[in-house]
Amino acid sequence: MDKNIRMILVELRSSIFPPESVDFPINSPGDRIDQIESGIINFVEKLGEISKKDNIDLYFSDNTIIDDFHIPEKISELLKLNSIRTSCKIKNDFGPKNKGAGLIEMWLSNIEIIEKYKWIIYFEPRTSLKDKSFIEECLEFPDNRFKVLNENGNLHFYTGLFMIESKILIEFCRSVDINDMINKKICIEKSLKDFMDTRYPYSKYENKLNIIWHDVTQNRFIEF
Repeated sequence: MDKNIRMILVELRSSIFPPESVDFPINSPGDRIDQIESGIINFVEKLGEISKKDNIDLYFSDNTIIDDFHIPEKISELLKLNSIRTSCKIKNDFGPKNKGAGLIEMWLSNIEIIEKYKWIIYFEPRTSLKDKSFIEECLEFPDNRFKVLNENGNLHFYTGLFMIESKILIEFCRSVDINDMINKKICIEKSLKDFMDTRYPYSKYENKLNIIWHDVTQNRFIEF
């Protein structure tokens, strides 16, 4: 591996201030701030020591905050206290129309960061970790790791927590026609799984992530 390439990027992604004109249910900014603060606290309580490991960096990214200086204060202080780097910018042209398109838009805008790492662990801190076993296994045995969900025979990834080789994530993002994704209402959970099944079929599909996710559409909490 190139000596200038670091090993693992752990991305903590949020969209604290989504526009009002979105095509799907969302929490209020106040609720989102509270959830993200709670999620980051939960994350660092279980995994804060990884920020001290060589070749592993933690980043907090948000595509609805103008820059790193406008992160809500209580979240900003929490990030500084735990040596979590930041990458915030307004990059949300597509997110209000399709959540997955918004994710891809932000990843594409952060390629200069992502390509510095061999692997990326993606985690949405509005999700709560029950324990650290999945992420610890990712750190010890890096691989393309995803949780597959089955909804009435429709198989797709859960994208709130996964690990993927950085060059594969970039390849996926560049392969997607974002306008087509929006117009045809294609979800990233299905699109990413189809991409991995076709091009990288030996990825690891996990049985348990040990997380609790809030399904806003039905106001319920689901354990994976």
